Amino acid sequence: SKEIAELYLEIIRYEYNLSIKEIIEIIDPLQFTGQPKLIKINGLPKKISSVGLRYLKTALDIKKLAGSEHIDHIVEIGCGFGGQAIILDKVCKIKTYTFLDLWQVNLLIKRFIENTGFSAKYTISTLREYQKKLETFDLVLSNYAFSELPFQLQIEYFNEILSNSTN
Repeated sequence: SKEIAELYLEIIRYEYNLSIKEIIEIIDPLQFTGQPKLIKINGLPKKISSVGLRYLKTALDIKKLAGSEHIDHIVEIGCGFGGQAIILDKVCKIKTYTFLDLWQVNLLIKRFIENTGFSAKYTISTLREYQKKLETFDLVLSNYAFSELPFQLQIEYFNEILSNSTN
């Protein structure tokens, strides 16, 4: 909502000290592909997709919790269109990013990633098709998907992915 987006903007500006120009530059890749709904947010010079502000706030929180802008190897479970990854890539220095989702969703992720100048090397896969390239990961994240999976699939993700991550 507009109200929540304005709260995110306030946190991003005052807790993380980003200028309006920096905020607009970081979220810019999410403003066009897929024709997102753009809304006017008080304090910003143009309409934006409020989802970009949520992803930016989350990315800044992750960077703060990591204690560094370097997060070498990230795995995301349930990636949607890849928006969180796109913004994380703008805020952190990432070597590899692994997207794990349903095959249909993976087609959408690929479209977005290839349209945004994503700089990290990436793999897009389903869990069952995933071929392990690394022994450990620095971060596994899932905004909502993991908690919504059937218990048996949560166990598979735990055994294959979560148990091999330091965070």
